[in-house]
Amino acid sequence: MENFLKEAIEIAKKAGKSLMNDYQNLSERDIYAKGSNELVTKADIKADKIIVNYLKEKFPKHNIESEEQNKIDNKSDYTWVIDPLDGTTNFIIQNPLFAVSIALIRANEIQLGVIYAPFLKELYTVTKDGKALLWDKPLNVSMIDSVKDSVLLFCSGHKAMHKEKTIKIYQEFKLRAKSLKSFGAASLELAYVASGRADAILLPGAPIWDVAAGILLVRQAGGKVTDFNNDEWTVRSRDTFATNGKVHENLMNDTQKIGL
Repeated sequence: MENFLKEAIEIAKKAGKSLMNDYQNLSERDIYAKGSNELVTKADIKADKIIVNYLKEKFPKHNIESEEQNKIDNKSDYTWVIDPLDGTTNFIIQNPLFAVSIALIRANEIQLGVIYAPFLKELYTVTKDGKALLWDKPLNVSMIDSVKDSVLLFCSGHKAMHKEKTIKIYQEFKLRAKSLKSFGAASLELAYVASGRADAILLPGAPIWDVAAGILLVRQAGGKVTDFNNDEWTVRSRDTFATNGKVHENLMNDTQKIGL
């Protein structure tokens, strides 16, 4: 697994370098509508090609699932899941909260994750049997145990049903928590929970390429990750609820009361 992680780090850095080259030079003609509520840029596409081509060369028998391309299905036990630019809208408006997210899944279990935020110069790495790290510093979730003292994050998928859940989250927790924020980059928000900068994140409908690496980070940093039914999160889960573990049950009770 260490070799896989080494390669994932290498390609995340290459993709991050490409993103930074485009960050200051993006124009309107480089931005496209991917759906009614989604945008994609030439920077997304370029970074995606860099990652996919690298993985195809290094691991030609593996599957690859990327946000920007059709899945490459080689009937392998190994699947790489990629978001070449998590936080596209942030990137477009020159908000530095964006990242490359790469994870490797085997037999429906996340084996490793890499999240690289090139503007912030933060590299998060984790393996299934190892520590969650920011560069070489071990990460630990926070010790906060009450909702009123918690910094809560939220992010949602693009469908109307996901946004409706987000509205409920905002209405329920904006005045009850110490702080409730959305950064617009799910991978980084999960990394913030893993590092103790935030205490929990609620993610209605976020796709697997946005969350896989961050979920493993939270788990290996001592946190807890379930779906909104409080069932252990799996690759088939449609919602993600990640916390430091200490506020999990109280938050879960509250979210179930409001029908999430």
